[in-house]
Amino acid sequence: MVTGYQRQHRKSISYLPSEGADPNTTDQYTRLITHVCNTEGIHEQFSKACELAAISGMVLIQPYLDYTSSDASQGSMKLKIWEYNSFLVDPYFRNADMSDASYVWTQEYISKKEAEERFPDKIEVIAPMSGTPQRYGSFYFLPENYNMARNDLMVLSYVWYKWKRKRKKLYSKSRNQFFDYAQDQENIDELLYNIPDLELVEVTVPTWKLAVVLNDQLMFQGDNPLGFDDACPAIPVFWNYEPHNNYYDLRVRSLIRPAAPSLN
Repeated sequence: MVTGYQRQHRKSISYLPSEGADPNTTDQYTRLITHVCNTEGIHEQFSKACELAAISGMVLIQPYLDYTSSDASQGSMKLKIWEYNSFLVDPYFRNADMSDASYVWTQEYISKKEAEERFPDKIEVIAPMSGTPQRYGSFYFLPENYNMARNDLMVLSYVWYKWKRKRKKLYSKSRNQFFDYAQDQENIDELLYNIPDLELVEVTVPTWKLAVVLNDQLMFQGDNPLGFDDACPAIPVFWNYEPHNNYYDLRVRSLIRPAAPSLN
């Protein structure tokens, strides 16, 4: 009843102009994201996440670009769901968007062929690897850990952690304000020449870094490949969340857990 109501009344994504801006650009963004959501099933994935959160209390959703689809050049926008048994997060985060968390660790199982497709520059490292989920798997509630009949799977971990990095910004002395700009903007010199009030400065900003580990081998470590700094790469979907509760097992609660004793 609850998840069916959410599916019937779920909201679409829309962009609105701010500060009297021209609405033509935001209308185009709205049409684009509506097309993506309809073709890639983004809304249904979010509804599925809400349903899983009602059962387990919390799941993570993560947007990403899939280059294995029909559009291998630009990638297709997808929404990944990390269920309750496939992630560990900083237990001391307070914000509902998990932006104040210090780390997020997710884990999944893939075949050797898929590993070679995901990391084509690491084929020499992947070739001698063997699939031993029980040896490298740290998330014991994942069903692949207990599938003894298939032992050719490899353990893939994504470890996101907070870091600092240098970033160039435009600074206005008269306004005492920083402005972002496209890092590959070609006409930046002309912009600085025609607007003397602006200067190019380097500041330290918080960011997220990613380490990708296949079995026990490091495949990638570097800046957030999603291209943003502030927001957490994984978005939590809760049923009930009380960050100030002293007991960890009661901070995140599902619809099922408090209902079970009353049903008994």
